[in-house]
Amino acid sequence: MLKILITIASLLFFCKFGFAQAIFGISTTPPFVVNLQDSFATTVAKMSQVQNFNFGSAASTGTPITNATQLAAYFSPYQDLVGTAKGNSEFESYVGFSNTGNFVFNSNNLALTATLNSGSANPVQSNQSSGTSYSNTADGSTANPIVHFGMSNTTGITSGMVLFIYNAGMYYVNTVVANTSISLTPVLGAPASFTTQNSLCVFFPYYIAPIGSSSSGASTTITLTVPSGVTTGMQVINVGGSSAAYFQGTPSTILTVSTVNSGNVVVSSPVTTFANTGSPGSYTNLALFYPLIQSGQIWLSSPNYYGPGFNGAQAIATSATFQMPTGFSKFNFGTITAGAPSGSWPAYWIYPGGTDTTAWVDTSHSEIDIAEFENSVFSDGTVWGERTHGNYVEETGLAQIIYGDLSSEWPGGAPTISGSYQANSLGTGLNTIAGQYANVFGVDLTAASHTFGLIWTQDSVYRYLDGRLSSRISFKWGAQRPPQIGLDLAVGSFAPAIGANAMFFPGSSSQFPMAFKISNLSVWTK
Repeated sequence: MLKILITIASLLFFCKFGFAQAIFGISTTPPFVVNLQDSFATTVAKMSQVQNFNFGSAASTGTPITNATQLAAYFSPYQDLVGTAKGNSEFESYVGFSNTGNFVFNSNNLALTATLNSGSANPVQSNQSSGTSYSNTADGSTANPIVHFGMSNTTGITSGMVLFIYNAGMYYVNTVVANTSISLTPVLGAPASFTTQNSLCVFFPYYIAPIGSSSSGASTTITLTVPSGVTTGMQVINVGGSSAAYFQGTPSTILTVSTVNSGNVVVSSPVTTFANTGSPGSYTNLALFYPLIQSGQIWLSSPNYYGPGFNGAQAIATSATFQMPTGFSKFNFGTITAGAPSGSWPAYWIYPGGTDTTAWVDTSHSEIDIAEFENSVFSDGTVWGERTHGNYVEETGLAQIIYGDLSSEWPGGAPTISGSYQANSLGTGLNTIAGQYANVFGVDLTAASHTFGLIWTQDSVYRYLDGRLSSRISFKWGAQRPPQIGLDLAVGSFAPAIGANAMFFPGSSSQFPMAFKISNLSVWTK
């Protein structure tokens, strides 16, 4: 009789729980709960550590990554979905692990290193216009007096040279009347009519010219009026009126100028995506030549994808310990000060991965920026960017909800808030709804290594700095592709909102090499 009762009880339990789960897919496992007052270490102690990578030639604990061979066993130098040497209209080109100058193993870290391989990043002129408001026209022919740009002469300025104007955009010089005037053409969405007043105006040895035609074989010949500053070894990309495209054949292809002739240049590799269409200033009509900058990135490769709902995980956590690039910063009206190098863009983030292009059909974009630092002319490493893109609901301005609710319960006491929350320090185009910046602990993040952490549950992401909670945002992954964790060192951008509008570019050749030193990357699952 007792055996029958036990059997009946078992059947009832299955009917109540197992049947519902088996038939309807309903999970009876309680959701993973993050207590806001707990430290990162306390929370991940409730999870299982699945990855513990320690980087450096002397690394010996966890999974030591001491050389490029070990690095390649777990990581890829290219992000799965982007899959190329470039992204975000960035200056640099990413390279493979065999480029030892861009993947430097120090004794206790791996330094993702940006190198200047050819050309110059030094400005030809940098000026601040006066307090007078000047109207300017950029139509390729109108002569604009040089005083409008704070210039006293035109020394070094040549046709085709790129001019960045803060809060106006990116232009190239058509004609120069010595020490008198310049005519300009706008690119990448810069306005044809604009004013200058106390504006930072920087001429760089980058060059733009309209493309006449092209022909491809073992290499590509581009017919155009070649600006005098174009030299062999420079990178070549394709830009237009509103966006930037790339001459891009394979992930490892970095297109550079191999030969400069009168009336054409020869590009090092065949170009498979280039087409000369449209009118002047359109998407595919201009060639941009600029110094060859190479850098490194690492992405956890298949099958190491981690996120709630992927590979059986209900929640995941990840942390990375690194030191940002240091050196020269804030190339502000010709004055260079100490800090993170201007143009350096180190990031620790999660992006859709997966290499099977047929199995995944994404319906929305998702991205979690655990920590990124856009070090521009006007910001430095004390400003920490956290952004969450895709299918999310922004709770409030980053850590404000934490401070408002739990300041008295903060482990070790409430943090000191330095300054106000910055909706966007680099220009409106950098923002999404959750695209806010804060240095929540008043810490100079360039001074030493720090540990940045993320706990990601089915409905929220929690970010941590050195074990202390900094923010919580409601979030659900909107992409069907699995989440891929990566770290990279980008260098500035030509994108309209985060290029000239933010003066987000390298400020001098002396800033190179830039090193993003990573000591540890860990992952936990629940």
